[in-house]
Amino acid sequence: LSTAQVVAISTADMSVLSTAQIVSLTTQDIAVLSTDQLVALSTVQVAVFTTGEFSALSTSQVSNLTTAQIKALHTDQIDALTTDQVGALTTAQVVALTTAQAVQLTASQTPGLTTSQASSLEDADLASLTTGAPMRLTVALGAAEGTIELGGDDTLVASVRARIIDIQEERGDPVRGDAGIAEEDPVGRAGLH
Repeated sequence: LSTAQVVAISTADMSVLSTAQIVSLTTQDIAVLSTDQLVALSTVQVAVFTTGEFSALSTSQVSNLTTAQIKALHTDQIDALTTDQVGALTTAQVVALTTAQAVQLTASQTPGLTTSQASSLEDADLASLTTGAPMRLTVALGAAEGTIELGGDDTLVASVRARIIDIQEERGDPVRGDAGIAEEDPVGRAGLH
């Protein structure tokens, strides 16, 4: 098919293309699909895009994919997303990511996440991200911008919300004032004021 023929395919016709017909589309063909044409594709049709075809999608095309289409993406397609494409994901699309997909977000992709996107990641998704390769989230916190660097060998358990809270593996004993970990000064009560 020529580019003009691909552009001329109606949304109704897009939804009935066979998997073989979708596979026969080139990267250039995929790149010229309208957002309406992309949305008309089934989850099975989108899942057969190659990583090259997926990374060739414009940010507008990516942001218009349905949440069902996002859920159907293979992990290698998530891995192929550019930083700009990750930044173009809607909050609903980020929420739709499965844990297996979220764990594919790399240190080079995460700077594209906005505060809204990062805070919409579910706890299970965050917990599944390993920090063997430190991840950087650049987030806007009110008027000030900051960078949160998550590193170390443990599984990431911090939740990205209005405040960043680092949850330690050892919960300690708050009633007796014993944190249960090696520390300079023991945890004590506030005392008299």
